[in-house]
Amino acid sequence: MAEKDRDEEQDEGQSPLTPEQRIAKLEKSKTLSLILIVVLAVFSITSLAGIGYLFMSSGDDRPGQNQAKITAMDAKLLEMEKIVNEGKGLYLQSQLLQAKTEQLLSEADINNFANLRQILAEQEQNYSQFIRTLEQGMYELSRMVRGSRTWYDVYKEDLDKILKKSSDRTNRLEGMKPIQPKQAN
Repeated sequence: MAEKDRDEEQDEGQSPLTPEQRIAKLEKSKTLSLILIVVLAVFSITSLAGIGYLFMSSGDDRPGQNQAKITAMDAKLLEMEKIVNEGKGLYLQSQLLQAKTEQLLSEADINNFANLRQILAEQEQNYSQFIRTLEQGMYELSRMVRGSRTWYDVYKEDLDKILKKSSDRTNRLEGMKPIQPKQAN
């Protein structure tokens, strides 16, 4: 390989280098590389220092604003947590009330419906009796007063309609059955 280097140097028209010249040349290139590295390092350090200075010197007040926003959001979050906890409490109370209501309905006396139905039927019968008595009284009055038969016929039609509706309501009441409460599964 040494012969190749010599051949190349001779081809270039230069005389072969002595070992001292070679060492000097290598030291010179090493020194030049070291100087270049130091210059690049200084340049890099100064550029980084400049960038750091720009970041530090900028009057950015966003961190303060962000801190205020974060504090406000924390307060809202606490309020929301309180609301959620209150909602959970209300939900549990409603579940308890629903369970108690279902229990009361299942224990309710169905005979109350029968009693209410009987009272309504008796009341409807009383209304019907009143209408019949009124109709009888009108009939007797129309016979006592001459020429009053016409008004009796007009009002009798209205009273017959009322009696028919009353009879229908009585039939519906007699046909009703109580609704059984739903059993909890």
